[in-house]
Amino acid sequence: MSWIIEKRKQGMEIWVVTSPMKEALFIGEGYKQEEYKRSMQLAQIIAKSLNDNDPCCHSDEDIYGESDNYDFKQGEVVAKFNDIK
Repeated sequence: MSWIIEKRKQGMEIWVVTSPMKEALFIGEGYKQEEYKRSMQLAQIIAKSLNDNDPCCHSDEDIYGESDNYDFKQGEVVAKFNDIK
């Protein structure tokens, strides 16, 4: 799955969507040239970031340089969460 930029409503709405389309993020409108340019810049940044870091497409090791095989026991995770309070 990858994230791509899609224009809707005759190019007036800028979206970042998955291919195949399962999820979509509305980025902005492009009714004015300034709005369109800004929305497209944001869409490019968001699409690239999601393609590089989306957990559904990558393991934690790909993203964070660590393994996604955690050896935590449920009690340890709960204890750590409760210590935050």
